[in-house]
This record gives sequence, structure tokens and C-alpha cells, in this order.
Amino acid sequence: MSEEKSQDRPRRAPAKTIPTEPGTHPLPGMRKIIAKRLTESMRNSPHFYLTAEIDMEPAAALRKKREEQGSKPSYNDLILKAVGLALKKHPHVNAYFKDSEVEVLTDANVGFAVAVEQGLTVPVIRNADTKSLEEIAAESKELAEKAREGKLQMTEIQGGSITVSNLGMYDVENFTAIINPPQSAILAVSSIRKKPIVDGEKIRPGLRMNATLSSDHRMVDGVLAAEFMKTVKELLEKPEDWS
Repeated sequence: MSEEKSQDRPRRAPAKTIPTEPGTHPLPGMRKIIAKRLTESMRNSPHFYLTAEIDMEPAAALRKKREEQGSKPSYNDLILKAVGLALKKHPHVNAYFKDSEVEVLTDANVGFAVAVEQGLTVPVIRNADTKSLEEIAAESKELAEKAREGKLQMTEIQGGSITVSNLGMYDVENFTAIINPPQSAILAVSSIRKKPIVDGEKIRPGLRMNATLSSDHRMVDGVLAAEFMKTVKELLEKPEDWS
């Protein structure tokens, strides 16, 4: 397994989502909110899922080049930027379902899930499509630190268009995530792995990552979800074109 498996995030102890001592305990406040929102999401939003395998060798090469230039955005930073760009191209995904109405959003605001002591929270990178990788890297680091310290402001967790949930640091091959309402989709990112790749008549080592999009079928049909994922895949496989 290569060092890329870490996905640039330090390993942490599992989040203390519920008490571990034997007996009956009250559910922590954050877990109550998470339980309520995600239960409503699964009940009210008809989820469907599709997975794409993404060649991450170009992303690895870009990170190496940026490191030589004095910066090194994480893989997650590249994913946040690529998702932001894809949202602008696919407005059906950049929208909220509200009762019998649809709100198409103007900005590409990409949330990313951060594990905290009692569960998780989702700070938001606003206008991710227009920010440089260096800006996204600095902002995501600051927001993640504030999340773990319990210092996020409401304005920093509201208004997300889509959420990215990255479990790559835990050696996860594939997983699905529950949509964060009122959003229409969430992207579950797995580990980057060394794999044998068939290249013409030869087999060579390569770096591949699975990403699974959960979509709300009330808003996003299968073709639209596939087109969105195709865009994300193409962007991550040619990061020099937009970074």
C-alpha cells in the first residue's frame, strides 16, 4: 500500500459518538441532530448510487510539482476544487429540493465532512470553483481545525451545495454516504490505492481511487448523475488544465 493511502489527513482516534461505558446514557446533542436529519434524509430522499474509478496519477504528479514550487495541496483539496467546477457545469446537482419547489443555486459551495468528538460537522468552502488550490488548502485546514475545536460559526456550516465525505485515510475501498439535506447529492471518497493497470499489452502499477455519488432521485436522474461524475473524473485526471 502506498503512502497516498493517507489522503493527507492525520489518523485520528474514532470519534466518540456515544458513551462507551456499560449502561443506558442520554444521546449527546449533536448525535440527536445527526440522527434526526439523516433519518429524514433516508426516509424522504430516494437515494441512488453510482461509483467511478478515477486515475489519480496526474493528481499525484501535480502535488509533487507543487511541492517543488513551495506548496502541496492535499488530494482532498483537489477534489473540493474539482467538485466546485463540476457544480457550475451541472446546475441540476447544484440545487435544493424544497417541498414542491426547486431552488437552483448561484454559487458552488462545497462542504466537507469533518469528524469531531460527538459525530461530524460539515464546514463549507464557498465559491470553490473560483478559488485557487492554495486558497482552498488554507481555508479547509483552518475550517477543519475550528470544527475540531468547536469554534465554527453558523455562517461557516450553512449554504453548502454538496458535501464531500472522505474516508481515504482509513483504508476504505468503497462506501456510500447519506445526503445532507436540503442538498441533492453527496460524494463519498475512498482510499487511493496502488493497482495493476492494463495499458495496451502491458500491465503496470497505477494509482486509483473510487468515488461514489449518492443522489436524490427527485432532483437528479441517473444520466445527470453520471454526467456529473464524468466531469469530476475528467477534471481529476487532467488537473493541469484547471489548477
